[in-house]
Parts: sequence; C-alpha cells; structure tokens
Amino acid sequence: MESKKHFPIQEYCSQLTELFQQSISQPDPALFLHQKDARSPLFMAESLTRVLDEANDKKKIEKALKLFKKLEDALGKIEENDTLIKHFAKNKAIEKDELVYFLKKRIRAIEKLNNKLLEKEFYQVDFNRVAHGLPVDFNDKVLVQKLQKQLKGELEECYKFYAEFSNGFTDMESQVHEIRRKLRWLSMYPRSLQGIIVLEKDRTKYKWERKFNPASEVNSPFNKVMVNKQLTAHIQFNQKAFYALNFVVSELGKIKDKGMELEALKKAIRKTSGLSGKAAETLALEQLGMKITGPGLLQQAHELLKEFFETHEIHKLLV
Repeated sequence: MESKKHFPIQEYCSQLTELFQQSISQPDPALFLHQKDARSPLFMAESLTRVLDEANDKKKIEKALKLFKKLEDALGKIEENDTLIKHFAKNKAIEKDELVYFLKKRIRAIEKLNNKLLEKEFYQVDFNRVAHGLPVDFNDKVLVQKLQKQLKGELEECYKFYAEFSNGFTDMESQVHEIRRKLRWLSMYPRSLQGIIVLEKDRTKYKWERKFNPASEVNSPFNKVMVNKQLTAHIQFNQKAFYALNFVVSELGKIKDKGMELEALKKAIRKTSGLSGKAAETLALEQLGMKITGPGLLQQAHELLKEFFETHEIHKLLV
C-alpha cells in the first residue's frame, strides 16, 4: 500500500482552532472549552511537541510547547476545582464555607482563562502559526527511529526519577504526581502519534499479569491503539507492558486524587475555620471518611511503582 504524508500536529491544531473559534460566540468561553474537553486535543498536541524536542526546530517547538502547556494548565485548574466541587457537594460532612471556597477558586480560574482568551484573540493566530511553523511529516523512517530512541530515554528517566526515592515518597505533588505525569506521556503517545506505535502481542505468561493486566485494563477503550498501515515505519510497544503502564497511571491517579483532595480540603479548612496543622488534617480526614492518611497514600504509590520498576521490571519490556 502506498504511503502518504502524516501531519498529526496540524490535525490537533485544526481541532483547537475550531473549538476556540466556537467559544467566541459563547457567553462563557472558558467554561465552554472545559465542557467540550478542549484539554484532550491540547494534551495530544503537547505530547507531540514534547516528543519532537530533540528532532526538529527547537525554538519553534519550545514556543508551541509553551502555548499548549499554558492552555492545558489553565483548563486543568478549572477541571481540578470542578471535580472537587462535584465530589464535595455530595458529602454532607463538608461545611458550606469549605464548598464556597472551591466555588470561588473555580470562578477565579474561569475568569483568568476568559481574560487570556480575550487578550490573545482566542489564540486563532497562535494555533495557525504552530500549524504552519511545524509542518512535520511523521511518516518518515529516520524521524520514527529518533522518536523510538527518545521514548526509550523517557522511560529510563521515569525509572531514574523513581530511584531517587528508594526509601519512599514524602510529597504527593512533586513526587507521586510528577512521576505519574512522566509515565502518562508514554501512555499517551500511541494515541497522539496516530498509528506510528503498534502493540505487539506477547504470548509469555508473566507472574504480574493478574495484577497489572486486569480485564478492566485489557478491555479499556483507551488501550485500543489504531493501526495505520500506510506509514513507512512503526514503533513496537509490548502489549502486556503497555496495559501494565496504563494500569499504573490509572492507579497512581486514584492515589494522587485522594492525596490532593485531602490536601485541598485541609487548606480550605485552614482558610475558613482558623484550624491549622494536625487539627485541620484530622477534621479533613473525618469529613472525607478516609481511613488512610497522606503518608499511607504515599506508601501505596511507592509500593506499586516498586513492583513495576524493580520487582518485575515491566518497564524494560515496553519499547
């Protein structure tokens, strides 16, 4: 089959241009973009500019990466507070003042993005500049070889980051959340690269499969990777290791959400009640009905990653 050019960056820029154009006529553009999940194509575009960092025009790539990351972060702030509000609103133990605290944070996040959208004229020029400034054809054997090398390097960086905390984690945001971000990019590339990465079946039976390849992961639509046979070169990902990677990202996400939820509520209690330190933490745990403390969550995350990286060395199978 004849190969054809492959421009995923342009595709995501086109999606973003259209979404942000639609937001202009909305009464609340930032809220519209949040509700339309503009964060997803931003993630996809950001992942591509990250992976191109060593392969093309560095100055243009850094500028594009900064654009996508800033917008993704802005929408992330809205989503973070939106999620907390929806969760806390169902909890009768949460005080009204505490809920109002998160409602105000959500409003501020929306206002901040709306101001940026107006200032930057809804980023129409910016998205078009990236689309025309990075005309990268990913259907290129030499480029794909560079990308494969870079993905292996990213995986090794994930392991090195974990290894820095051999005695356990001490902070949710800068350690657990950070390593999850690093691993999440690797889980995202098969989708953002649109067919360059293919999953290679592995008939070997591993001791870790029952835990790291549960049916929920194997059957997840997020693990269905498209195959583009018109591409001249591909990167092989071990299917079982890929499922395990996504399982780890998902489980770390659950742990991180609990930890960040606890920290967010503790801060809200300090701001609204005057309680501080241990008293604020005790009340937060009580209101959330949590039996596991922050240190316990950190230990859970470390034990999971120890199995992934050290006990079973699953990361060595992936690429």
